Amino acid sequence: MTNLHVRTPSSHDINPRPPKRARISSSSSSVHSQPSSSPSTITDTRTFQRLPPITLLLSLPGLLYHPPSHPHHLKSLWFGRVALKKALKMELEAGEECRAWTGLVELGVLWLDACGGTKEWEIGEVEGALGRALVISQKHPSLRLYTPHLTMLSARLSLIHAQNPKLAAHILRRSVTSSPSMYPLHMQAHLHLELIHVLESSSADISKPLAALGGLSSALGPLCGLIRLQMFVMRGLWAEVPQALEEAEALFPAVSPPTTPEPDPASSASAANESKTEEIKQNIPPTLRAHLLTLGVLFHTYAGDAVAAGTRLGALHALMDTGVLDPTSKNQD
Repeated sequence: MTNLHVRTPSSHDINPRPPKRARISSSSSSVHSQPSSSPSTITDTRTFQRLPPITLLLSLPGLLYHPPSHPHHLKSLWFGRVALKKALKMELEAGEECRAWTGLVELGVLWLDACGGTKEWEIGEVEGALGRALVISQKHPSLRLYTPHLTMLSARLSLIHAQNPKLAAHILRRSVTSSPSMYPLHMQAHLHLELIHVLESSSADISKPLAALGGLSSALGPLCGLIRLQMFVMRGLWAEVPQALEEAEALFPAVSPPTTPEPDPASSASAANESKTEEIKQNIPPTLRAHLLTLGVLFHTYAGDAVAAGTRLGALHALMDTGVLDPTSKNQD
């Protein structure tokens, strides 16, 4: 009978057997110790519901979208269009159909912005989708919030691609004055700002955009003052800039004046004004403060006032050093 030689580990082994891996946890080892021949013993408790096809098709344009600087920007718009057109061939509710037509308008406008009208995607197709979406949104009261957005898209088509600024201004003015109480305040403000942009970019007379600027809500006073100042600077109306700059800085004092009088503690009015001013300072977005400071530096440098320009430049550097304009910073307002 042959004796089998069994190798036992010892200190004289040239290639000793590696030690076994230590067990990490009982739960993980029990899962890995299951035999491969019985996979049914491993059960996954997670359950995923299948997305309805219409939900997936309506979501695809947003998931596929790439910014204009990306090489696949046009391709993402095209595939989003294919998804929405396929969705429109299905049975849809009014909200889903309105969303699909609105998405086609948005993608079409982006396509026209990128490469203009082509045989693959003409402006007539975008205008047809816009008309269908407007009809649905105006027919159903629950979808009326689509109307101001579609109105702005219509004005953009008229201004940029149809080269008809008068029609764009008429569309927006009619929407602003017809029934302003139908829409939330932020949508009314958005329509007003779009009207101001159309008038500013197409009219040689500054009185028209200034008149439209007066229709904004008083709660947007700082923004109105900044837009008014920007109009004068862009048109080179330097004689109007000092007063506009002073009024804008008074609406939200982005630069503390060199000499600030001490408030009277006994005066309740002074204390209330000081509290209100401090509250305004805290609520102003950092982008508006930076824009105002930049315009102040530009004007005072042009006017040759080194002290005023240096004061605002120092405040601008201090603002930028806080990181409020950095999207990854924790110091954002």
